[in-house]
Amino acid sequence: METPSVIIIGAGVAGISAAAQLLSEGIKNVIILEAENRIGGRVNTVDFENGCVDLGAEWVHGQEGNIVYSMANPLDLLDDSPEEMTKSQCFFSNGSKLDSQTSDKLINICLKIMYASDRKKEFTGSLGDYFMLRFREILCNEEKVDLSDEISEAYLDWFQKFQNSIDCADTWFETSAQGHEEYWECEGNLLVKWKKGGFSNIIDLIFKKYPNSYEELPIKEKILFNKEVKLINWSDEGIVKVTCTDDSCYQATHVIVTVSLGVLKENSAKFFDPPLPNDKLNAIEGLGFGTVNKIFIKFPYRWWPDDCPGFNLLWEQDAKECMKDMDNQDWVKHVFGFYSVYNNPTIMCGWIVGSPSRHMELSSVEEVKESCQQLLTRFLGHSFVIPPIEA
Repeated sequence: METPSVIIIGAGVAGISAAAQLLSEGIKNVIILEAENRIGGRVNTVDFENGCVDLGAEWVHGQEGNIVYSMANPLDLLDDSPEEMTKSQCFFSNGSKLDSQTSDKLINICLKIMYASDRKKEFTGSLGDYFMLRFREILCNEEKVDLSDEISEAYLDWFQKFQNSIDCADTWFETSAQGHEEYWECEGNLLVKWKKGGFSNIIDLIFKKYPNSYEELPIKEKILFNKEVKLINWSDEGIVKVTCTDDSCYQATHVIVTVSLGVLKENSAKFFDPPLPNDKLNAIEGLGFGTVNKIFIKFPYRWWPDDCPGFNLLWEQDAKECMKDMDNQDWVKHVFGFYSVYNNPTIMCGWIVGSPSRHMELSSVEEVKESCQQLLTRFLGHSFVIPPIEA
């Protein structure tokens, strides 16, 4: 039997995992074509000041049935102590603070709605429509929470952004309520942290660099960087030809495509010759995703309490209308919170989702720093003395 040859497109976690499995099974004739100049894809741990931060994947979500947890935990790479992000303090855009009793009540209501799977499965509309309907029903009829419309609307606006960051959706009105129930979470702590080195540890684990470096698989030598694929020709029986944008061409008996959904959406119509079957094209077209961005900022010292996981920013409607003092950086109104970063006591991470996050990407680093400084001062300046952002 002829030994198969394999081209893997993409050196993200899926691509290098496929390569590791093939090499472990004795299939050595493997190359990986990677469009960028690095390994990891959405896993991207970078140096920042005196530590490191994860620009992409950050936490290990769950313990039971989670392959990442099962690989890393026996090697003592993880910290699964609870992280109470839901205990973050809530501040309004006028500088006032929402009392902890009310904020605890509201987050419990929101989580109750999200985890009421039976009712969500029966709802035929969007996740946003379902949530807003249940939120108002609970406030008015079940919990009888005495809140002003302004407070409830501000909190609802914040929770929408928070939930969209989890779902990677531009808006929860694009997320199916029933489809949301098809996603299942691994049981256990959903915010397990890496003790050091960030999520890029998973790359070394896939390479089998741990616990014995002499057993490391030769995956790195199989990767060709800056090889953006423009065409996959699978018309010849038994052979697949892959052409890159630099006009280099590679042939193999098999091709494994591990590129992101975004790349497939942009290129699927012209990527494959002959075209993919309609069911696959329809699946690519029908699946959606949004944008989630992180903003890492460093201070000269930690000015917020050690036991405070972060701050939720609740915008009042009036404040949204008068933002001219923010130098027309309209995206800043959609940053929904700043939170502590594990093992980095003087660094905070801001979160922003949807089209405003794409607008933010057009701003310079200095513009982002200045806008974040103004934002923190507006919300927290009455309660804390906030030093200038260093980086």
